[in-house]
Amino acid sequence: MVHNASKRMDQMARYLGLLMIILIAYVAMTSLPPMGATLTAAVMPMDIGSLILPTLTIVGGAVGGYYTGAQRLVDIGLQGQYNISAIKSAAWSGISIAVVIRILLFLAVFGVIAAGGVLDPNNPAADAFKQGAGELGYFIFGLVLFVASITSVVGNSYMAVSLVKTLFPVIERHEKACCIGFIVITSVGTILMDMPILLLMLAGLVNSLILPIVLAFMLAATRRKDIVGDYKHPLYLSVMGVLVVLGMGVASFSNVGNFIAKFIGS
Repeated sequence: MVHNASKRMDQMARYLGLLMIILIAYVAMTSLPPMGATLTAAVMPMDIGSLILPTLTIVGGAVGGYYTGAQRLVDIGLQGQYNISAIKSAAWSGISIAVVIRILLFLAVFGVIAAGGVLDPNNPAADAFKQGAGELGYFIFGLVLFVASITSVVGNSYMAVSLVKTLFPVIERHEKACCIGFIVITSVGTILMDMPILLLMLAGLVNSLILPIVLAFMLAATRRKDIVGDYKHPLYLSVMGVLVVLGMGVASFSNVGNFIAKFIGS
């Protein structure tokens, strides 16, 4: 609602991301699991099948942030082949922060489980922080969740409106009002449904279904000169992209039934 607040939001996202890393790292260090066994299982898991659905929701949960970041770069004018180095830098920054936070979160929660802790099924993440670092850990979890929520609210409302504003000029003319309306409607819907864990997992699964479709179109676009001009997309990135499209597509669509059985059927 504040004029030219977007620059401050960009800065806020960076600072809050750093704050989350510091807070989660503290909890992870206080409940560190046996690292040898953890690293071994990370490279050679014993039961790959049971990891597919959680992995899909984690990947899907991160995709929205990448969409938002890309759209933000376009809106501030950081586009075109002459800005590739800056675009790469921004992409690596966002990906690195997301990866570090997820690894630290895993270590913080797994450390409690490895020590024999039993998590409260109604709020497992908060309970893990509380068992791992006491009341301070519980406070840190609340702060981390608040920071993650604020950045997600800003990012997802911006992304949702950005995806349709080029199709409907009326939305582009009233972008701020549409963002606020989107936040209000989704907030009320979330409160009325009162199923935060289901909604969180569902959002991750839906994004994991969207990812291979969007990536396939992007890979196709890199081969069209009327879109990318003289830019030559590296062959190895195209090959890796195709593998991701195939792998994510098969895994995501084949696990829809597992998701329904786990979170809806029960």
